[in-house]
This record gives sequence, structure tokens and C-alpha cells, in this order.
Amino acid sequence: MSFEVFQFIDSAIQPAKKNIFSIVGLTATGKTNLAFSLAGHILATHPEFSRVDIISADSRQIYEDIPVVSGADVPSNFMAVGQNDLEKGFEHPYFKDGNIYFHGVSMLSAMQEWSVAHFQHFAQTILRHSWEQNGCVIVVGGTGLYHAHLFNEELLDQPGPSEEVRAQIADEDLESLQRFVQKQAPEKWSEMNQSDRNNTRRLVRVLEQTSVADEENQNIQTTLTYPDVHKTLYLSSDLDSIVEKISRRVDSRIQSGALSEIEAVVSKYEDKKIPQMMTATGVRELLAVVNETLSLDQAKEKWIQRERKYAKQQKTWWKSHEVDFELEV
Repeated sequence: MSFEVFQFIDSAIQPAKKNIFSIVGLTATGKTNLAFSLAGHILATHPEFSRVDIISADSRQIYEDIPVVSGADVPSNFMAVGQNDLEKGFEHPYFKDGNIYFHGVSMLSAMQEWSVAHFQHFAQTILRHSWEQNGCVIVVGGTGLYHAHLFNEELLDQPGPSEEVRAQIADEDLESLQRFVQKQAPEKWSEMNQSDRNNTRRLVRVLEQTSVADEENQNIQTTLTYPDVHKTLYLSSDLDSIVEKISRRVDSRIQSGALSEIEAVVSKYEDKKIPQMMTATGVRELLAVVNETLSLDQAKEKWIQRERKYAKQQKTWWKSHEVDFELEV
């Protein structure tokens, strides 16, 4: 790891202030490994911090059913903290090693929805708690929208996910959800186009936003003060090197049981619709193997191609977004 990274972090940190670092960049550049290294360095060299909270900003690694396919690699020394043992204020399971906390991986079932707004409410809850405990926060992952909207004030005014609302409508079909929205949010219904009206996730979100049960969530962000330090570290690489790393990584995940993982998902959920998780890179391709429409070699090639396309999209995204430190890996 480049010594310059640690120098940059040390020069940026403001003791007794609210510090947050975002680690962004292309897939397969080692962002999560860097996050763990920096967390250890911060605790070892900055005794003013009691903890470091690492938040994964990855839209695929949140699902507990696909840790191998999504690459949700949690170090073996980290202990899983389940629902019954969470620190006060946290709603989702996380992993912990000493004073390093790892949030946002393997925490949702395939039936649960997730969005930028969900991530923002989730991440800001952790930010508030960590800063109150004299902690430093690292947000790491390749989903650029999550980083870009972490402090988006328009999203701050929206309610977060409501478990109560979701429990009430969990077994409802599309037509029932449409009727609920027409009755509870007629103005919203009139503004929705046909695509939105037939989109289950969009209908659920409208019901969350209009629910009285979410009134408390609507105000959850009002006491959050913005960070004194927020620096972005960008990991870059040429695409040829990235493709080589992607190819090796896909091989490794297949050897580690990625196909068996998708077979287990199919068996577990049978005919239930899990559209959001199924869009994850690698899932769709291996599902075709399970359904016998692709061979494993064909699926592997498509998986690599899709990852390569994603890396190009990430490179384009970050060209138009300001970063504070760039590291070529």
C-alpha cells in the first residue's frame, strides 16, 4: 500500500471533529482492502478515535444470499453481530473486529428492496452514532450514486424505509398495491406514468413516503450536522489491467462455489420474484446455467464482459466527479 495514502489521511484528519473518508473507483482495484488497512492505521496512530465504522457502498453486496457472487469478502477475524446484539440505534446486522465495525454487507434477504434513499438513511444513522462515540467513518464501494447522494438534502427530506409498511404489504400483489396508492396517495398516483404504476418497488416507496408510520423517519436526519472533514480517495487503473483482475476474480468466485450459491437461491425462493437481487452482476449469468440456457464457460465469459462494461462506466462516472486523492493501482 502506498505510504502516500497514509500521509494523506494523517494530514486530513482533524481530531475531535467529524471525519469521513470515501474510497471510490473501479471494480477490482482493492477498495475494501484499503479501507481495512486505513481503519487499522487510524486506530493505531490516532488515539483520539475510539472506533472506525466502515460502510460498504455496494448495491450487490448487501444481499446475504450471494456473498460469493457479489464478493462480500468479510475477513475471517470479524465476528457477525446479529439482530439481537446490535448496538443501540442500529437496525441492520454488521461485522466487528475490536473497534472496527463493518456495515452494509450480507444484511438483506433477496426479498428486501434497497435504493439510494435507503442507503442514505442507513449510512447517516451510522455516521451519527459513530461521531457521537468519537469515531471515524470510511465509506467504501463502487456504486457512485451512493457516494454522490450521501448528503443530498433532497433525499434527506424523504422518509427512510419503513419495516412496518413493508410488513403490512409483504403479501400484496401488483393490483393491490396500485389500489392502495390510488386510495392513500391520489395526487402521487396521478403524477405517475404507466411504467411507475406497474413498478412494485416504486409503489412501495410511495406508500412509505405517505405513511403516518414513517413520520418519525422523516425527521431522522434533521439533527445530523455535516462532516468537518470529508475526503474522497479514488483508486484507478488501466482497463487492460482491470480486465485481467476481473477474469481472475470471476474464476476464483466460481471455484469458491458461486454456482452452488445461485442453485441454493433458486431452491430457497422457488417461484418468488426477487428482481432486484437478480440484476446483480454474476447472478443473472449463473442463473442461466441453472436454467440450462448457458454453459458454465459461456456464463463465465458473459460475467467478465459485464464486469468490464461496469468498470468502463465507473471510469466515466468518476471523470466528472471531483476527488481529493488519486492512487493508480
